[in-house]
Amino acid sequence: MLWVGTNKGLRRFVINGAAINELPNTAAALNQLNDFPVSHVSQDVLGRYWIVSTDKGLFVYDEGSAGMKQVALPKSNVRPYTVKDIYHDKSKAQSYITLDGAGLVIADKEFNIIANYQTNEDDLTTLSNNAAYDIFCDSYNRIWITTYGGGVNAVLPSVQPFVNFLHEINNSNSLSNNAAKAITEDAEGNLWFGTRKGISKYNPLSKSWLQINEDTKAPAYTSDNVLVLAAGSNNQIWAGTYGGGLIKIDAQTNQVHSYLTSSSDSNSIGTDYVY
Repeated sequence: MLWVGTNKGLRRFVINGAAINELPNTAAALNQLNDFPVSHVSQDVLGRYWIVSTDKGLFVYDEGSAGMKQVALPKSNVRPYTVKDIYHDKSKAQSYITLDGAGLVIADKEFNIIANYQTNEDDLTTLSNNAAYDIFCDSYNRIWITTYGGGVNAVLPSVQPFVNFLHEINNSNSLSNNAAKAITEDAEGNLWFGTRKGISKYNPLSKSWLQINEDTKAPAYTSDNVLVLAAGSNNQIWAGTYGGGLIKIDAQTNQVHSYLTSSSDSNSIGTDYVY
């Protein structure tokens, strides 16, 4: 089953070969989100669906009982903090939740908040910025967190502290920009980070960085504002950008190909803004 978040709640589809059929929303619990945007859906180790509404907060839906519960997250005095991403640790039945403004939150299987990691400007071993965005667990069980303004953080769940990766002035062998939004990993264990200055590829073994952006790969590379990254088949990395369409990168050769919308080509992508 495919769950899709929209500006008007959730839609669910069953895919059978080339046939795609939408399921009616008969669950009353899900219907309470019908008039609200849903930005994220993920499933935990117990089979429950974690649903993020940018207007209403974070909910967990249990399909077996058809019940839904809201997770009590930290709140500011001005507005609720926006959930940006969720990673479910299957070995501990815990969920790691990144919040724009409140850092990293960890919830147990009963939805209790058991930890909230935030930045401390006097301690370089803490989370580098509270505007926490993407979260990703790599093949070595390291958890990586991008932040909007504080670069990238890495941490082993069983070992503190956080390790911060920041842009260094006039040093191309560092993260390209501290406004980082997206993470993925290729088949060789390299980490890819999407930022407002293109993509930074990091080799954890050699501790070396490679920059893929408009300065190094133009004209094939079409936008430095990278919003989302995903590893595909054949060791390819796909990047969704703001205004530059969809970018495909060969993870071995670092060759770039861009896909842009075209009014004269009905087979082109529908928009150059890919989230």
